[in-house]
Amino acid sequence: SVTVGTHKFIAIVDNGSCDTRKTHTLVVTSNPTVKIETKVGNNWKDLNALEICENNSVNVRTQDCGTSSGLTYAWNISNTSACETTFTPDNDATCIVTVTDDAQCTGKDTLQIIVNRNPILTINEISNGDTIVCADNDKSNTVKLIAGNGGGSDYIWTNATTDHTSSHDSIANVTVNGG
Repeated sequence: SVTVGTHKFIAIVDNGSCDTRKTHTLVVTSNPTVKIETKVGNNWKDLNALEICENNSVNVRTQDCGTSSGLTYAWNISNTSACETTFTPDNDATCIVTVTDDAQCTGKDTLQIIVNRNPILTINEISNGDTIVCADNDKSNTVKLIAGNGGGSDYIWTNATTDHTSSHDSIANVTVNGG
């Protein structure tokens, strides 16, 4: 393997009484150093993997974006030759960028994208068998909401239970874990 730098080679051909010399200079340059960064909030981060929710976009760029000249960029996830791109993966993906410099030397980096599926949430109303509650009848005016999807996820309402009971206009949040 040849090290980075300038190397001189001298070729000598000798036929016994005369010789011919040729000198050749070989310049070995390093491959471009490439790092993919992804935008997390308002900051660019150098990550090996990124988890996103389905239908979310990923904004990626090379670490040298906008600061180096003479480089070309090839992304496997888009048709752009720019140093920055945005894409929305449908499934888990490997984002690869190949950077080529003026000497045609290349460097690569990868970023694993893990796409988490959005939970499916159904809410069932239970109110003494009614789906409509009248204020002036003798039945309870409360509605019990039960969250679930039958898919093995855990659902916890803001009151830290698996169901929510309300007797008036209210907002209740449900947290879904797993699934």
